[in-house]
Amino acid sequence: MTAEEREALIRFGKEMKAYQDAPDSEAALRTIPMLSREDLAAENTPLCYETDTLGETPFHYAARNTTGIDYLRLDFDVSDLPVEDLSALALIKDLLGYLSTEAHSYTELSTLVNLHTGGIQFGIDNYPDLAEFRGDRRIFSASVKFLTEKAEQALNLVNEQLLQTLFTDEARIRNLIGEIRAGLKDTLLSAGHVAAANRAASYFNENGLFQDVTRGIAYYRFLERLSAESARRAFCERAPKLLRETVVRGRLLVHLTAEEADREALLPQLKTLGECYPAGGKGEVRFRLVEDIRREGFRSASRVNYVARVGNFRTGGFRYTGALRIAQTMLSYGYLWNEIRSKGGAYGCSVRFGRGGNVVFSSYRDPKLEATDKVYEGTPAYLEHYEADEREMTKSIIGAISTLDAPLSPSQEGSRALLAYLTSYTLEDVQRERNQILEANAEDIRALAPMLRALLSEDVVCAIVNESKLKTEDIKFDKVEMLYSTGEV
Repeated sequence: MTAEEREALIRFGKEMKAYQDAPDSEAALRTIPMLSREDLAAENTPLCYETDTLGETPFHYAARNTTGIDYLRLDFDVSDLPVEDLSALALIKDLLGYLSTEAHSYTELSTLVNLHTGGIQFGIDNYPDLAEFRGDRRIFSASVKFLTEKAEQALNLVNEQLLQTLFTDEARIRNLIGEIRAGLKDTLLSAGHVAAANRAASYFNENGLFQDVTRGIAYYRFLERLSAESARRAFCERAPKLLRETVVRGRLLVHLTAEEADREALLPQLKTLGECYPAGGKGEVRFRLVEDIRREGFRSASRVNYVARVGNFRTGGFRYTGALRIAQTMLSYGYLWNEIRSKGGAYGCSVRFGRGGNVVFSSYRDPKLEATDKVYEGTPAYLEHYEADEREMTKSIIGAISTLDAPLSPSQEGSRALLAYLTSYTLEDVQRERNQILEANAEDIRALAPMLRALLSEDVVCAIVNESKLKTEDIKFDKVEMLYSTGEV
């Protein structure tokens, strides 16, 4: 490159920065057509679900036009299990369907599942109590979709995997764990912002800890330990016992999304479903949250960083309002976007305000570290001085409402209804949030500044970082370690 070419490149960079810093003219902005507040629906889509019992088993039903496809989910409440069992249960969830059972080899099982159902999935998820905030509900689930005439075969296949899976083929389990670990290893970097956010939240929050031990960095550490034959053998001995403790009658909730006629046809089989499982229920809660680290870094070979900063506004006495959903859209695509992505060079950035109180700032494939953290710290000042005319405010409101009104398939509508039930979030709560969004003004946004300032003062940070950045940037961590070891399973 010649001296003239270098000079031209430097000049172009300065001109580009000046262009990025310069706001668009008001005349140019007003040429963009947009909706008004009055164009937005005032009412939320109803949740529409029913609760009943099937004998002693709670039953949740969402009537939807599913065109003859039934969506069944069996939820087993594992809120009492300790953290170490949740990691093991997460691995069991990943293994079910890929291991032989007492009745079929795993290849035969796969063929039968494809023949009689639209798929069987197992999950483990966390649901905060949004009414009383007395603790989270942790659920191990089995989901299956099928045609009504295939109900018997579908239920038998689900129960076969839940009750008869064999954990005796150690060679296959070793290979499967290797595949699961390799996939998670890639995910920790490709979605490092999620991993960092969950890890940071795990320092002080039940949901964050759950996410970390079932699909995050702590779960990866668990899989790493299973590279040792003794640890893997211990897991193979523990897994069937843990599954037997989990899949019991007293933990069960049955959810169905289907048409009315199909529900009536399925009820005789659903009423006897609980009898398939052993007696038993939840015990004393052994899930413990240990608050220790506040700033943690994980070294990686990647050239980019993922920087997460989290807090919880409920610990400071603040409550969730619809204005937070507006601020989430406004900050993610405004202030943070301009400072971290446009100027800072990151591929992405966002902030999320959870109804349970968690707030997560995160950056994605970010060349910066300390500068990004300072942008997060500048959020309260940005909100404090926020000014917007009706047009600008309406744009933010439209963005917020769009997250509430995303189109859903019938099965997704059923899942939404179940989520509301499990978190105790009512239609009245949803409508209140919508009203707050539609009626919001710039003063409501400015009023969020003290909340943001309080939660950012908690100074909870987790970052997955390029190792050289730790040497060149002035950002302090309580603990720094490698993201993962180089050894393979």
